[in-house]
Amino acid sequence: LAGDACVGTAIATRGTLRPALLGSDLGCGVAALPLGAHADALEEEPGVASSLLDAIRGAVPLDRRPTALAPRDAVLDAPLSHPRLQKLAERGGRIELGTVGRGNHFVELQRDDDDGSLWLMVHTGSRAMGPAIQAHHQASAPRPRDAVLDATSPAGRAYLADVAWALEYARVSRRVIASALAEVAHDLLGVAPDL
Repeated sequence: LAGDACVGTAIATRGTLRPALLGSDLGCGVAALPLGAHADALEEEPGVASSLLDAIRGAVPLDRRPTALAPRDAVLDAPLSHPRLQKLAERGGRIELGTVGRGNHFVELQRDDDDGSLWLMVHTGSRAMGPAIQAHHQASAPRPRDAVLDATSPAGRAYLADVAWALEYARVSRRVIASALAEVAHDLLGVAPDL
């Protein structure tokens, strides 16, 4: 559920926005990366599969990374609508960028049934930033539980801009994860995945 609606529900409105119905995992999505190796490579040499899984765990933190190791990306410097959200992006958003998160988010290896090639799949979203953006815009509405924003008002435009920021954050985060895992695949399998 995304608040009071099932995820994937389409609700037609005319010039209004309802943050509670969008849900809080803004930008939740999947990225798939062909690794340029055959899945059988994991079985041909003893220990390669477990080494690869260990390396994946080490390369992609679940929740947060040390501040010194946090990736720098332009999305984090893009302005958000409120100083509190901007501060959260600079602190929490930076150390969560390129992390998987909890719930149904994952990183996994997959075998293509057609040709046996090895793929990497990443499923993650905007991490803590999505819920913060939703909560901020819902709380600032006159009736927070049933927040309805005029899409053309300053509040509606600010919400749309913040949602666009969260979508880009989630996309960049998946790219950061894919890049880290491409390095792992290169080191352990001798392949150069095409990002």
